[in-house]
Amino acid sequence: MKYFTYIFTRQDISPEQQIVQSAHATFQLGVNSQRVFTQKTAEGDGTMPYLVNEGIVAEETHFTLVGVRSLGALNAVISILEKFGYKYEAFFEPDLNNGEITSVAVYPISEYMKGPLEAFNLLKLK
Repeated sequence: MKYFTYIFTRQDISPEQQIVQSAHATFQLGVNSQRVFTQKTAEGDGTMPYLVNEGIVAEETHFTLVGVRSLGALNAVISILEKFGYKYEAFFEPDLNNGEITSVAVYPISEYMKGPLEAFNLLKLK
């Protein structure tokens, strides 16, 4: 099965920073996806560990870089992600206004779940 990760990055920063911020968010997603979480068992009498990306391999994951025009637009994207239940990691750049959000990476999703995300425009460096 194919999986897709979407990375949303602000375009009101320099092209070089857009690349770096996209990498930061993607790296943060990779690191955090290796953390073990727990969930209640079906019987409700215990918990079992799981990885967020269990069963997903890099060779079967496609990356889509999406450009958003500003901080406000990135916050709107986050609202959409939350509305549709997508899990994501946000990166806050400490050197930009004391920690502004610059990029968001969505945990890998199957090709059947990417519908709402296909409406966004690809990142174009200027």
